[in-house]
Amino acid sequence: MSHAAPIVLPLLSYQVLASIAIVTLAALCQSAAGFGFSLIAVPLLVLVLPPRVAVVVGFLHGCTLSLVVLNRYRRVVDLRETLYLSIGAIALMPLGLLVLLSSTQSHLRLTLGIVTIGAAVLLVRDRVRQIPTGRAFSAGLALGAGALSGFLNTSLSTNGPPLVAYLQLRGFNPDRFRGTISAVFTVSNLVGLGLFVGGGVLSPEAFEVFIATLPGSIVGGGIGLLIGRRVSARAFGLTVDLLLILGGVLAILKAVS
Repeated sequence: MSHAAPIVLPLLSYQVLASIAIVTLAALCQSAAGFGFSLIAVPLLVLVLPPRVAVVVGFLHGCTLSLVVLNRYRRVVDLRETLYLSIGAIALMPLGLLVLLSSTQSHLRLTLGIVTIGAAVLLVRDRVRQIPTGRAFSAGLALGAGALSGFLNTSLSTNGPPLVAYLQLRGFNPDRFRGTISAVFTVSNLVGLGLFVGGGVLSPEAFEVFIATLPGSIVGGGIGLLIGRRVSARAFGLTVDLLLILGGVLAILKAVS
């Protein structure tokens, strides 16, 4: 098992300032669209922080933001979908934690970059093709999407893509989508937090960076809630996709450099 070297981050270091900017942008996207924080934040954070620290920082911010979005859309949450997706997620979260603990920094960066670009390409494809949605509920499909999401949550803190793809396939309207995905995020994050604490992943360095970047999360999240219904869904989605691809490419370049 490899361990990231301890980091000391002065309050005004470039790592902290860059992390605040990244967290602000990602929080804006998360609160406006209901997902996307870790997909945007973690690939960019690994450029300035050790990957394991970046994953935990992204996870902690995801915990707080999912609660904020859930509170706003709690009345339209689909409880059946939340139950099946959450059961699937919890089942594979321990395996994801094992991958996080046993992987090297370069492997984490490379995997994160590949997963991020793959997710972005799939989202762009669906948007361009305008794939028909409204598929009937399937317990097996929900459990499978949830399981993949849980694995990605504790390994790379990027549990959104499987849930996004599944809920889009189900044809959820924007508010129901935001509420349901935030409910699943909240359940997964509570379980994941316990796993991170038990596995010793919640390091003092990660917690310090989380506290330092919390203002960015608050500001970005507030702006996202204000503009969420004022921006074209298609334009916003394509912008997020381009940011995902950029973050994935940068993470891969950092891994192989």
